[in-house]
Amino acid sequence: AGGLGASNGRDWLAKRGDHYFHSSFTDLVLGGVAGLRAGAEFVEVRPLTTLRHWAVTGARVKGFALDVVWDADGSRYGLGAGLHVWADHAHLLSTPPVTVDAGTPSGGVRGRAAD
Repeated sequence: AGGLGASNGRDWLAKRGDHYFHSSFTDLVLGGVAGLRAGAEFVEVRPLTTLRHWAVTGARVKGFALDVVWDADGSRYGLGAGLHVWADHAHLLSTPPVTVDAGTPSGGVRGRAAD
């Protein structure tokens, strides 16, 4: 009687295709957790997570294969604490974790990116 994927024309989600949920979920994880966003001439990596560690490998963004690793204390992946980014297997940057003080108007980010 018209459930998800019904062929009676009443299910608006079915019109989006068989893989709509899967691609939407992936977009949420890559955009929300990993903070991957592509602009016209840039790729932004701005993770929005309090997870202790995670890794995204081989994400195709703007023609590049991106690998992004977050390890809060450096114990999970052996790369050191912080955020690490590669494009097409070339290391782009590593930055240590920063502390955020939510009590300040600007967010109060303390820390610095590694050279």
